Amino acid sequence: YSAVHFVNALLPHFKNAGGGRFIFIGAKGAMDTASAKHNVAYALSKQALYAYADMINKTENNNNISAHIFLPTTIDTEANRKDMQNADFSKWISPARMAKDMLAVAEGNDNRLVVEY
Repeated sequence: YSAVHFVNALLPHFKNAGGGRFIFIGAKGAMDTASAKHNVAYALSKQALYAYADMINKTENNNNISAHIFLPTTIDTEANRKDMQNADFSKWISPARMAKDMLAVAEGNDNRLVVEY
């Protein structure tokens, strides 16, 4: 819901500016239907976000507008470490790494539409 409002607000600006890039945060686990059954509402919302990014790319590509979706596994945050104390933190993605990759996408130095970790 918020992504739709976000896009609706920025799309006219992007068109007037000659293009732009939307960056969304999905969840890699939500894209796996088998494991997503344990949190259906969350998974469906992230799958819808993925589909929305695809829709934007198919309808706005002539306007130099693109949507990029990041699909991380667990993000290594203090809250996640507290909630999942027995997890293997070495497999988690750092926020700094995601930020670096998002900056590369925003600046046009990385054209991946889907960034998976």
